[in-house]
Amino acid sequence: MLLTCVSCRSLGAALGFTVNILEVWSSNGGSSRARASVRTLISFISEDRGKVVPSEDVTQRGNRRMQQKTEGRTETV
Repeated sequence: MLLTCVSCRSLGAALGFTVNILEVWSSNGGSSRARASVRTLISFISEDRGKVVPSEDVTQRGNRRMQQKTEGRTETV
């Protein structure tokens, strides 16, 4: 599936790990307003040098990268 391969590369590049996507699904969070709150959820495993990376480490790395991106942005007025 091409979408999954592209998603693996993009997610892996963002995290700096090798990513293997296990499952992709959508959820509307139980809302009756389906279109406003549809979310795409991804179940994946991250590897670094052939070893599985614990989910806590993946979360921390993702949070750090997101913080670095937002801190690097400056607004010109």
